[in-house]
Amino acid sequence: MIRWVKNALIGPMQKSTAIRLLGGSPAMAAKAIGVTTQALSQWPQSLPRRLEDRVVAAATRKYLASELGRLMAAAERGAVQERVLHVESPATDVRPAARATPPRQ
Repeated sequence: MIRWVKNALIGPMQKSTAIRLLGGSPAMAAKAIGVTTQALSQWPQSLPRRLEDRVVAAATRKYLASELGRLMAAAERGAVQERVLHVESPATDVRPAARATPPRQ
């Protein structure tokens, strides 16, 4: 599945690849994206970037949720000792401005 995602991100994504990523059938793909099967059938064979982005976002939500669920289940069984998710953001590196002291009189 990861290989499909990698290949989908290289060059224009094909509609058939999008359908495979989102469940394997047009009905499942349409449901994952939030459109009707009729709307999905109108998509061109080579997807424009806007639709590619929607497919990748839906696939990420689908597989990320299942991967997190697998990790949580493993942690409950004791198979995972410690997992730390560390996200650095520029906001954490910002130091507060120094307080201005009032002028002496």
